[in-house]
Amino acid sequence: PSLTESLFDLGLGDRLVAVTDHCVYPEGDVERLPKVGVGDHPDIRGIADLSPDLVIVNADESGNDAIAALQAAGLTVWATRPRTVREVFNLLWNIMHLFDTPDMVERIRSVEWVADWLEKMAAQRETPCRVFAATATAPLTTVNADTYMHDLIRVCGGTNVFADRAERHPRVTPEDIAASQPNVILLPDTLDDQSSILLDSIARLDLPATIRRVDVTLLTWPGTRIARALSELPGLICPQEDTNS
Repeated sequence: PSLTESLFDLGLGDRLVAVTDHCVYPEGDVERLPKVGVGDHPDIRGIADLSPDLVIVNADESGNDAIAALQAAGLTVWATRPRTVREVFNLLWNIMHLFDTPDMVERIRSVEWVADWLEKMAAQRETPCRVFAATATAPLTTVNADTYMHDLIRVCGGTNVFADRAERHPRVTPEDIAASQPNVILLPDTLDDQSSILLDSIARLDLPATIRRVDVTLLTWPGTRIARALSELPGLICPQEDTNS
């Protein structure tokens, strides 16, 4: 989904012949395209029948088995795996270079300048804001240091309280959160009944933490959505600071 949105944002939407079942942005554009499965369960036959010149995947979402199956079907696969803010910008530059579409160069450069400025501000901060950010709530999961979300939090002035976990997407409990002593808790803004119970249990923890609801795609979608992320997340991660000063 993040790659689909990025291709449209970079003026390449007309090059797409199909998208995944989970691709929802940009609204009004993805609906017209065929859906060919999801990242780790692609419709190999459906994709091959469309005869694409290139299949672009996120390697973490698709996994080695799906990528191997696509390649075994004779398809050319570009497996992307950005795990830092800098690698996201490199991906966007590579897409524009590959497709020879320079129209958005200035726009992406300006977003990169924002990242540079935020990173400098974060480096000067004596005490980073301790952040727990949930990627899902049922079960409750977060990320370790080997992820794009971790680096994005860092650039925006925070420190990921579960950075040292061995798993890239560890499950945690409310008790784990309490032990980590975050200053800010970021929870997805779409919660079902079960997740609402979890929210109540977190709210009852003995923590001096601010609970914020956030569009989780701002944290987890590596692509052009980084422009919105860099605009909105600093104020959520360090809400006591005026990020425009």
